[in-house]
Amino acid sequence: MPRQIRSQRLVVVFLFSLLWTGACTRVVPTLPLAPSPVAEGVALFADANYQGEISAHILDSYSDLSKFAGPCTHTTTTRTEIGNVSSSTFDWEDCISSIEVASGWRAIFYEDRNFKGRSVELTQDAPNLQLVPGNCSHGTFNDCISSVRVFKP
Repeated sequence: MPRQIRSQRLVVVFLFSLLWTGACTRVVPTLPLAPSPVAEGVALFADANYQGEISAHILDSYSDLSKFAGPCTHTTTTRTEIGNVSSSTFDWEDCISSIEVASGWRAIFYEDRNFKGRSVELTQDAPNLQLVPGNCSHGTFNDCISSVRVFKP
C-alpha cells in the first residue's frame, strides 16, 4: 500500500476514534467529599493516614466502586486494525488506603465487585489498610477494595 494512502487511512481511523470516544463519553457520578471528622457513615481516602487530595463520604452500600469518579487511574488497551488504543478511567476501585468509620456504624469491604471475594468488616477507623490483613498486595487490603456494604446504627 502506498505510504500516502496508508497515512490518510491512519488519519481517518484516528479521527473516527476521537469522534467515537466523544460520542460514547458518559457522565461518571462522584461520591461526596468526606467531612472531618466523620459524624455518620464512612470516609474513604486514597492514601494512608486519611491523606490524599480526594476523599469520599458514603452512607450507603456500593456494589461497584468503579462506577464512581475517583483518584485512581485504570487503563485498558483495545487492539484495533491500526494498533493498540489505550483509554483511561479514574475511579475508586482498588483505590482505598485508609478508612474512617463513624461511631456506631460498621462496613464490610470486599475485594471484588458485587460484594464478592474476601472481605473485612470494620467498626472503627483503619488509618492504614497496609496493616489490615487481606489477600491483596503484600497480604493486606490496601488498594484492593471494589465494593462496600454500609450498616447504620
